[in-house]
This record gives sequence, structure tokens and C-alpha cells, in this order.
Amino acid sequence: LVLLTFAVAFPANAQMSELRFMDVEDVTICPASLAQTSPPDFESEICRSAGAEDIDPQGRLIWVRTRVDLDRTRGLNGEPLALFISGKMASEVYLNGVYVGANGRPGTDADSEIPGKMDAQLYPPQALFQRGENEIAFRASAYHGFIELYRPVHVIGIAPAGFYGDRLLPSLGPALVTLGLFLLGGLYFGVTALIGSSPTRSATLSAICLFAGGQLVSESLRGLIDYDYPIHDLRLMAIALFSLAFGLSVAFHVFLTFRRRHAERWVGAIAIVALGGLILVEGFDYKALVGMTIPLIGAVLATGYWTYKGQARAFIYFIGLMIFLVAIALFRGFFLDTIFFLLVAVFLLLLFLEQAMIL
Repeated sequence: LVLLTFAVAFPANAQMSELRFMDVEDVTICPASLAQTSPPDFESEICRSAGAEDIDPQGRLIWVRTRVDLDRTRGLNGEPLALFISGKMASEVYLNGVYVGANGRPGTDADSEIPGKMDAQLYPPQALFQRGENEIAFRASAYHGFIELYRPVHVIGIAPAGFYGDRLLPSLGPALVTLGLFLLGGLYFGVTALIGSSPTRSATLSAICLFAGGQLVSESLRGLIDYDYPIHDLRLMAIALFSLAFGLSVAFHVFLTFRRRHAERWVGAIAIVALGGLILVEGFDYKALVGMTIPLIGAVLATGYWTYKGQARAFIYFIGLMIFLVAIALFRGFFLDTIFFLLVAVFLLLLFLEQAMIL
């Protein structure tokens, strides 16, 4: 599993070397108006120097200037270059002082703005690209979001045309293969819940499968669909909620297996703690991890205690849950992209075998 993960990750990282990012420490931000027909004087007193993390068009209209250094004006294989804008905003973009295109239409409110794509690439005339310093200026706004993101702008950069769209999906390729298993598991355990002798247990296993599948679809959506930026907010909320639901359903399955009479009470208490963590933690990647991790920690502590007490099969669950937690600690953000779904697939296969033995 680890070898497969790194085999997937390394080609993507090698390709990332072709993307030249903005200078994250050399950013200028100015207030903007719709009356302006060209970038402002960025040396004006109304402008301020900032870092990339300070670019925030949510609920406002701003101008941003940054720079990208190029050591060539073509890709490694002679491909033409494109300008990549990835973030929660509508924008109008200038390269080296020349207007090169728009992604949506910035505005001063929701009525005047047309939302842009979350990930867009523009194709300036190739003569505009120059070796060395390239100035990128853009006017941007974001009035159609549902939540306020800590860092709404992800990437401003230059790379060979088609690069960014080709980069988003490969890391999820192996994980997408597991979607069929999740759907099959959800259907199998769902039917078993209707006709079997252990409906609650089977319904819980079906929920585990379906929540994992829902999270996989939510995670993959950005690589599969070229969506407008408001959808990104809904996608992030879905990922966090599916992560929480998966963790709680796994914890409920564990307590149902070893402490059936009090499973609801224990998992209810864990759910309150997990919801608190989900609300308090900033950043949706961390929210998703916290929402999943807290229930798993609760299940690990419980199975560890039952193992100490000599309860049969508790040690197997303890080891399996510990593998999840160690993988989360080692891989963090990348865990939710690939590792998680591969581990869940193995987990479900073991549950299939266990269920077959019970039947």
C-alpha cells in the first residue's frame, strides 16, 4: 500500500516542477472599482504590500499584483505556456500590463458579479511571456460563497497549457477504483439489514460504505468537474460531514460489536466532542481530519481497553484502527486524497470476510 501511494505521488511531484508559482512574499493589494479600465498604480498609498496568504477577495473587490519568474518561455517539451488561476473568485487578468482574459466577471456585489471557475487557465499570446520576471495583475471579487475560507486563493502561476487540469486527478486515480467496492458494500450490507438477523449491525456497515463513497465522490469532484467557485464551498462542507459521519459510523460499529447495550451512549458522547472539534478547528482539510480522527481515537481507546481485559477479537480491531491513526499522522492532507480510500477498501474486504464467517 505504501509503495503504491508513493508511486502515485512521485510522478505528480515531478510534474509540479513545471509550474512556476507566484512570488508568495511579493504581493501588492489595492482596493478596486468597476470604473477602472486598467490596473491601478500599485505604488499608490492606498495599496499595501502583503504575502500570498493575505489575498482575500471574499466580500470585496480588489486588485492584486504579483510576479512569476520564468527560466524558459516554453514547456520542457516545447509546449506553449498558459496562466493558471485557482481560487474562490471571479477575476480579470493582466500579464505584463496586457489584458489576457477573465474568469467569470468581478463585481461590487453578488448581483454585478458572475462567479468564476475554481480552477481556470488562460492562454495569453505567447509573445507576452518573457524570461525572468513576469508581472501578473488581476481584479477579483467573491460574493457568492457560502462560507469564508481562510485561504481562498490557491494557485497563481504559469505552466505548460493543460498542466493544471491534468494534475488534479491522477493522485485520486487509485482511490476511484475503490468506489465500486464502496457502492457494492453499501448495497450488500443494506440488503442484509432488510433480510438478515442483525439489521442494526448490517445497516451500520452499509453506512460506513456509503459515507466512504460519498467522501470519495466529494474529494474527486474538483478533478472531475470544472465547477464554479460557489460549488467549492459545498464540496468542502460535504467532505467534512462525510468524514465525521464515517468516523462515527466506524465507532458505532465497534461499540455495537463489543458493548451493544451502551453503544448509543458512548458514540453520542464521542459525537459531541467530534462536532466541537469540527467547529473549532480552522481550515476544512483539518476539519475533515478532526471529524474523522476523534471518533477513531475513541474506538482505539475502547478496543485497547477491551484487549487489556482479554476480550476476543478486540485486538484485531485495535490494530486496524491504529493503522488508520498512524496513516493520518504520517500523511495528513494527502491521507484524505488517496491513503484513506485504499485503507477503507481493505477494511471493507475484511468486513466482508467477517460477515461471511458469521453467516
